[in-house]
Amino acid sequence: DPEKTGTCVLTDVNCKSAGVFRWPLYAVEGGVAMALTGERSFLRMVPEVKAGIGVVTDFHSQPDVGTFGFGTRFALTWGAGLRVLPGGQYSFRADISNRLYSVKYPVAYYVPADDGSVIFTGRQNRTAWLNNPAFTIGVSYLFSR
Repeated sequence: DPEKTGTCVLTDVNCKSAGVFRWPLYAVEGGVAMALTGERSFLRMVPEVKAGIGVVTDFHSQPDVGTFGFGTRFALTWGAGLRVLPGGQYSFRADISNRLYSVKYPVAYYVPADDGSVIFTGRQNRTAWLNNPAFTIGVSYLFSR
């Protein structure tokens, strides 16, 4: 809490730390995947690449106590995966993907507090692009086989 003074001792009521809070992000995206081997498989495996776009939001209308608010951001996704076709109507897949989105830090993060401490120096940009990698596995039912 930038309004507080003092150090963070457990019994100190003027502690700058407001604690740890969970602030989940939610993503909606759409994309395309392309099989690198076309309609064929190699040893019943099909390598894939994928790309997409979407949005990431926190569904909060007010910023936190430090004046940081995430809001809703545009996101880019890309990745690669492997689909296994054991035969029949089911297939299995595993892929690694990355979601890239930006954040914008408030001006208060760059202004020195009364004790001279700052969150970011002037060399840090106000906007930053963050990576959010993911590993996913899944099962698909194939209607057209």
